[in-house]
Amino acid sequence: MAYETYIKRTLTSIKKSIEDKFHDDSINTLPGDVNATTSTATADLPPEEDDAGLREESDDYTVYTSLFTGLFYRVVYDEAYKVKNPKTMNAIAIEKLYALKKWFITATPIVNRVSDLLEYLYLL
Repeated sequence: MAYETYIKRTLTSIKKSIEDKFHDDSINTLPGDVNATTSTATADLPPEEDDAGLREESDDYTVYTSLFTGLFYRVVYDEAYKVKNPKTMNAIAIEKLYALKKWFITATPIVNRVSDLLEYLYLL
């Protein structure tokens, strides 16, 4: 009988200006949690031909060790209005992340028209 075990990993995307607050000892995170800024996630975006997370190198394969190679239980994205346009690097990065659940959080109203809501549904 086969079984599968895994750690629930959570990726939280935060603003660069508040990144230092997450390094405070008073904030508790679980062992599988990852906090990343949006600039970190977009800089780690693999090239188009390497979407599978592998890059061929002679006879061997080199595995990318990036945010885009693992499965996350939950991705929490702050400032969700920044992914309204699906052609931005942030939206592309969120789309390429493998997650069972994706949460978008913002204090800015994200829906001005019904068509605006479709962009967010596309990322889910």
